[in-house]
Amino acid sequence: VFSPDGSVVVYVANHGNKAFVIIGDKKGEEFDGVGPPVFGPDGKTLAYVASKDNKTFVVVGDKKGEEFNAVLHPTFSPDENVVAYAAHKGDKMLIVVGDKKSEEFDGVDRPTFSSDGKIVAYVAYKGSKAFVVIGDKKGEEFDMVQWPTFSPDGKVVAYAAHKGGKVF
Repeated sequence: VFSPDGSVVVYVANHGNKAFVIIGDKKGEEFDGVGPPVFGPDGKTLAYVASKDNKTFVVVGDKKGEEFNAVLHPTFSPDENVVAYAAHKGDKMLIVVGDKKSEEFDGVDRPTFSSDGKIVAYVAYKGSKAFVVIGDKKGEEFDMVQWPTFSPDGKVVAYAAHKGGKVF
């Protein structure tokens, strides 16, 4: 993966049963597993999912986050100050934004930031129902919800939803 300005290349390498990130010519810490690295928007910060001793966490720069059973979809805020991601905790899932954790749900999808980076939206599931969570406010329940997307000014979230055979 190249940095946004193309000046740095980053990749995952393995040695024996350990994996690590190579940033330019520098080797990172060894873990049991490492997911694909992601640069922040301005290319100054790198994040990736790593695992060690059957626990998974996000590494931002060289700082390891809280351990979970699994971590998915690390996503930078537009200003690169915060990383949000989905996490498995036992049989539940939650969204982590920086060091703040959402309520636990039966499932969650990839988080998305507003253009100013202040609000996160995502799809959450409780039982057979799905809904969009914006910040910490849960929306209407549907049979299926997809693709929450902020308007350019960050004031409106649009998404596709299905309920009782109708599409909204």
